[in-house]
Amino acid sequence: MPNTTPPKCKIPLQSPGLWSLQPLKSPTRFYEDPKKLKEECVEQWGFPSAIAGCLREKDKTFGDELEQVYKKALKAAGTNAPQLRKEQRSWLRYQQVSCKFAELHARGEGPGYARLAAAECQLFMTLQRLKELREFVDAETRN
Repeated sequence: MPNTTPPKCKIPLQSPGLWSLQPLKSPTRFYEDPKKLKEECVEQWGFPSAIAGCLREKDKTFGDELEQVYKKALKAAGTNAPQLRKEQRSWLRYQQVSCKFAELHARGEGPGYARLAAAECQLFMTLQRLKELREFVDAETRN
C-alpha cells in the first residue's frame, strides 16, 4: 500500500508578533509551550491547512477549559464580576480582531497559511487568557 501521507513543508514554528508566548504554568496543571503544540501539529500533519485544523482542535480543548476557569473567576470576583464580564467581552473582541488581522496579513502566502496564522493566533491568545484568569482565580482564592 503506498504511503498517503502528504509531504511535509517547511513552516516557521513560531511566527513573530502577538502570539510568541512563553510556556504557561499553573499550580495545578502544566501548559505546554505553545511552540510545542504547533510542533506536534506540524509533525503530525505537515501542511498548512491540516496544521490549522489541528491547532483549532487544540484551541477548542483549551477554550473549554477557559470557559470553566472563567466561571470560577466570576465567582472569585464577587462584586467585581460585572467588570470581569465586561473585560472578557472586550478580550473576546480583541482576540477576534487580532486573529483576523493575522489571517489577512498571511493571505499573501496562500489560503492555507492564512488559516494557519488565524488558528495559531487563536490558540496562543486562548492560552494566554487562560493563564491570566487562572492566576486571578489562584490569587483570589488565596486571600
